[in-house]
Amino acid sequence: QSEVAYCGLASLTMCMNALRVDPQRIWKDESAPGWRWWTDEMFPTSCSGAIRREGVTMDQFHLLALANGAEVRMRRPSDQGERLGSFRNAIVSAAEMRRRAFLVASFCRAQLGQTGSGHFSPIGAYHAASDSVLVLDVARFKYPPYWVPVRDLWRACSMADPITGRARGWFTLAAAAH
Repeated sequence: QSEVAYCGLASLTMCMNALRVDPQRIWKDESAPGWRWWTDEMFPTSCSGAIRREGVTMDQFHLLALANGAEVRMRRPSDQGERLGSFRNAIVSAAEMRRRAFLVASFCRAQLGQTGSGHFSPIGAYHAASDSVLVLDVARFKYPPYWVPVRDLWRACSMADPITGRARGWFTLAAAAH
């Protein structure tokens, strides 16, 4: 995460690289040996002053993922039919890698007893015995990866984003079929 508010872009970057989605350009410059991978600065909106200050909303994250070669499903706890159980099922499905897909959570840090407010981070693993997930925090300057109970993360995802007034939520990302 190269900027304080780039957690959404950094999470998307991690997933796009893990999914091997080609950014359609060479990293750094043309004289490099042809390295092609995503960085959070490669998304066109990253230059926006508002994004630099406040980060992306869930809707912006969704559109960026779609526009750059990902298949993405956005869910919110407030969506019809969404419950703690469906959230857990999405986590387990991504963790089991039945298909190459990743889950990114958008949540309220304060709800987890952390400093800060809204945040995005990929989920790296699920531990069934403790019903916990490993949050691969992209703000490495602030927190290392950590385990959190699914129920607590669900509550943190249920909190409203003050910018949109809507609940936060989660995304399942996969490489788009060509």
